[in-house]
Amino acid sequence: MRIFQVLLQVAIWLFAFYVMAPEPYGWEVFKLEEMFRSEHIMGFLLYGFALNIILVYSYAHLALPPYSINKSIQYFFLINLLYLTGFTLLESYMDFSYQHYIYSKYPYDAPLTSYPGWVYTNLIVNALFLVGANLYGFSFAFIKEQNIRRRLEKEKLEAELSALKHQVNPHFLFNVLNSLYGLSLKNDDEETGNAIMQLSEMMRYMLYEANGDKVSLNKEIDYLKNYIELQRLRVNKDTKLQFIVEGEPGNKEIAPLIMIPFVENACKHGVSTVFPSEIDIFIEIGERNLFFMVKNPIHPRNGRLNEVGGIGLKNVHKRLELFYPQSHQLSINDDGKTYEVSLRLTL
Repeated sequence: MRIFQVLLQVAIWLFAFYVMAPEPYGWEVFKLEEMFRSEHIMGFLLYGFALNIILVYSYAHLALPPYSINKSIQYFFLINLLYLTGFTLLESYMDFSYQHYIYSKYPYDAPLTSYPGWVYTNLIVNALFLVGANLYGFSFAFIKEQNIRRRLEKEKLEAELSALKHQVNPHFLFNVLNSLYGLSLKNDDEETGNAIMQLSEMMRYMLYEANGDKVSLNKEIDYLKNYIELQRLRVNKDTKLQFIVEGEPGNKEIAPLIMIPFVENACKHGVSTVFPSEIDIFIEIGERNLFFMVKNPIHPRNGRLNEVGGIGLKNVHKRLELFYPQSHQLSINDDGKTYEVSLRLTL
């Protein structure tokens, strides 16, 4: 499929070149022999086509993708106007300069084309190429989205099959936890009961709610809170575990279990039995975005997320690429003393 797409694009560019190339090599729709001799036309076409290729692919792969994320009509019209104006003026300047150079170096009887004349011609040509760039860009985005959708469906089916194979043990444990919770309340052991309830809520979330592509951001944060509260029970008094959430989750949604691997890593490898430890976990919720940060110390002989074969980090990267293509920014800073993860998501 990939080879077919490349061959199709090459064929389209060759056809476009044929339409503009001089006879007997092409159709020569613009009758360039009226302005250049045959030995000078090819140079004119080559740099012109190079600019058109840059226009099409830079627009389709760099300028257009942000529109597919924010769906801003204003952005779409603005970027089209900027590309059309910028490339028209640039190509017109190069055409005028090229013709001026050729006419000054070689004897020509034909008059120089004025700069406005080049602008008028290039405006039409670049408008046509920009239409083609939009068709190509939207087609490329559609095909890419379909491929991602198919891959997600395949991985979802595989995950459901795997969950089905292991469903008995989690359900059994979930029921046992509920029984233990009732027993702890009966014996007036409130602290143990609360811990069991938090663990039970985490299991309920993982079993019944974290199975879709998106979950409630509020429930995802509750899951993190329960996990952190359970961690506070096991860490020593010299460990400071801080969790701050700013902003309102509202009705926002997020891909499930995106943040928890980093929190697990910090709690697992950022706690020392010898040295004081401080783990900071921070979430800031904006109108359409989320900022997540985890910071923990690096103790001697403690691993990090990118160790043990890099399985944890690879998994997080893969899920971010699948669920948030071109709408996430993950930064990991390891200076030998502190391990800090920053994640920005467009929700």
